[in-house]
Amino acid sequence: MISIFRRTLSEAWIDTFGAVLDAGGSAVNAITSWHADDEVPAVRQILDDFIASRPESSKHWSRWPIVTVANTIFATELYDEESGTNALEEFSDLYLEGFEFARLASPGGEYCHRMVAWPGPQGEPVNQLLEVASKLRRYADPDLSYRYSSTYEVAIEDPVLDLRTQLPGRNGDPYGFPCLSHISLTAQDGTVHLTALYRNQHLVKKAYGNYLGLARLGRALCHHAGLKLGTVTVVATHADAEIGTANGFGRAELHSLHRRAVNVLPVDSPCQRTLMAAQLATATIAASETTVDLRTTAVGVDAVSVAEFEADIQGDRFVLETIFAESELADCGGDNERLAARFAAKEAALKALGTGVRGLEMLDVVVCTSASGAPTLHLSDAALECAVRSGLRGFECSLTHEEGFAIAVVTASRYASVVGKRGAAATAAQVSA
Repeated sequence: MISIFRRTLSEAWIDTFGAVLDAGGSAVNAITSWHADDEVPAVRQILDDFIASRPESSKHWSRWPIVTVANTIFATELYDEESGTNALEEFSDLYLEGFEFARLASPGGEYCHRMVAWPGPQGEPVNQLLEVASKLRRYADPDLSYRYSSTYEVAIEDPVLDLRTQLPGRNGDPYGFPCLSHISLTAQDGTVHLTALYRNQHLVKKAYGNYLGLARLGRALCHHAGLKLGTVTVVATHADAEIGTANGFGRAELHSLHRRAVNVLPVDSPCQRTLMAAQLATATIAASETTVDLRTTAVGVDAVSVAEFEADIQGDRFVLETIFAESELADCGGDNERLAARFAAKEAALKALGTGVRGLEMLDVVVCTSASGAPTLHLSDAALECAVRSGLRGFECSLTHEEGFAIAVVTASRYASVVGKRGAAATAAQVSA
């Protein structure tokens, strides 16, 4: 099960999509929630561009823009808030007038049609949206005693029309319309929370548009009743990242789509931190793949987010001089990525020594560049003494950059025998080399 709660629907989609990708491409019971109908337009544009880049010849993968998908749930262009309490009825009339044209693009039907023209007991159409909106207005009226919190339901799936197992000759496609089964609204303390149940949800071609349409529907119902929209929640009993179904867009392309969407979010977005954590885990595993015998080798590994490093130092010369020697600053020439790598090396070396920053300073470890370009470590007298006490010598350092992180691995050899003054001196010479 996957559970995501974010402040905007854009962030909610990004983290749900990323989580399902990380789970291998599909998930059971993916629960996604966000606050009201806020979104980040740049994220929608990135996904729209991705969908539009598909080959024209695709038969199984629609190229619908996100707004088109959203309009199958609620076409906000047809809803005029200035019409007040008549807005929903006018919306329904306009929608039904144009439905015959919409049916050409959606031969299986549309969600909105079932909301505004659900077949009643005698076949007469029932406008579920007007029914729900009327109840919500009664709930909002302080002069009435209608205080029910959970009587606001919108049915989408019809058990006779849609369950193929009951009518096997009617439709041989078990994955046809509708994927959205039910919408439930809950009123509490003047706020309406909307929950939608999907039996299956395609996260690339449909989910973002689904989220947008549901949020717009919730907003319209709340506007009609004079209430506030709270959280919108989607429960997808099966969520599909569509790996291998995108006619040329495979796993790598979908991961790239996810990263591009994250990169347009504000730096403080939870999605940025989630992606960084995943990248850090991947990078650390990759950096630690070399097999070492921990009985004879001390290992220190550290990874630094280059973006966070830049934000922390902000080019402050005083801060830099408390961390780096003049030779390091000159060697890096103001390149924050290289400085971040040296910062990681210092942290890794202190970990290998077993001290961390306790008792030693960052300046006790200096990263130098050999004639061949390989990084080497020079330890201060205090760090050398710590190495001798710990029985460590032959320090080696490796630096790399991966997915916005600077990663350093430092190893040192352990010697088991008790070292006398002569051995200690020899070890110190090896450590400082």
